[in-house]
Amino acid sequence: MIRGCPTISTTKRLLNGLRQQFASRSRWSDARAIREARIAKATAKIRNVLRYQIVCHQKELERRVCEVGFRFYPLAEGKDRPEPVHMYEARKRLTAQGRLDFMQATIAGNKHFFYYDPEQAAPLVRETLDQRIRAVEAFEAIQRTPALSGWALERLMHAAMTRSGQVDPMPYRSGVDIIAFNGATSTHGIDLAGVHTVAKTPFVAEVKNIREWVYPHSPIVWKLLGTAAELRSVPILIARRIAEPTYLFMDEVGGYAYPTMNQFVDQALDDDPRAAAFRAAAALLGYKDVKLVDPEEPEERFVEFFRTRLGDRLPAMAEKYAAHRDSALAIARDENLWSEISRGRQSGRPRREIVRDYWGALRSNEADDDFDEVMDDF
Repeated sequence: MIRGCPTISTTKRLLNGLRQQFASRSRWSDARAIREARIAKATAKIRNVLRYQIVCHQKELERRVCEVGFRFYPLAEGKDRPEPVHMYEARKRLTAQGRLDFMQATIAGNKHFFYYDPEQAAPLVRETLDQRIRAVEAFEAIQRTPALSGWALERLMHAAMTRSGQVDPMPYRSGVDIIAFNGATSTHGIDLAGVHTVAKTPFVAEVKNIREWVYPHSPIVWKLLGTAAELRSVPILIARRIAEPTYLFMDEVGGYAYPTMNQFVDQALDDDPRAAAFRAAAALLGYKDVKLVDPEEPEERFVEFFRTRLGDRLPAMAEKYAAHRDSALAIARDENLWSEISRGRQSGRPRREIVRDYWGALRSNEADDDFDEVMDDF
């Protein structure tokens, strides 16, 4: 078992704990204090990390602050588990106080930010920055190669679906999204689709083998929800890391969020001349969660997910999502939240506000006066 990876029982406890934390009226009153404690924890970790690492890339800092030492509920209280949203706030405050600074570099046409403590000696910062830039270039060169990175997890999950013996999956072709399934067609494609033969329920899955944590306002989530609605299927989100609010949101809308806890790379990398540079970069950046795999040989935890965990929940999830899919599709399509936009196309409002209000409407039967405070965590 991978350390920190949620088992079936752990995931149940996680969701139950999160429901208690975010739905209990007595805990809601403590929401702001818990959030501040998580920001304080992130602040201390940022300072400590940069004391030893000197310079960190934005994703590296996220890994070292939010993931190293991470433990799921109930092994750690919420206040002891800063997530990226808390790290961003801590970073912003430290920068405003003059205790944190950053430099920017363009890599493959994209802006990247590197953070450092301004009290460190300038020559040491520059030397370390150059090392980090070379490492990010080497790491992302492989990430941008779909056959080695993005498709590796899709192939793993498709193999797990097949090997479970409980799923009739749609055929998989690397790089080709599914747009026709369950007698319907979709505006956008989806990575995987199948029918659970025991639960007799169709589902679709969006699979993301990325470093970023997935939050409820992400286009990844809304592409999934909109496409699942069009294909009249249950939405399943599979990603390396999933933020607490996303577990709750997917659960309440009638979907499922499953964290893989690793970033997977096809073992064919070993035949690539960039392999040595990639391995050295992953080590320097602290990405110990990167695993080289045979995409046709899924880990047992993935097989078990499709064999047992998903099948047990699909009927109830399908009933719940059927009640919400028209409204979810309307937001994904009409507001265009399934695309990379900052404001809704129809309302012109920030996408976070749209999602916040939609989630609030889902919870309209629960008298939670402090909903906005807790939603600060996404």
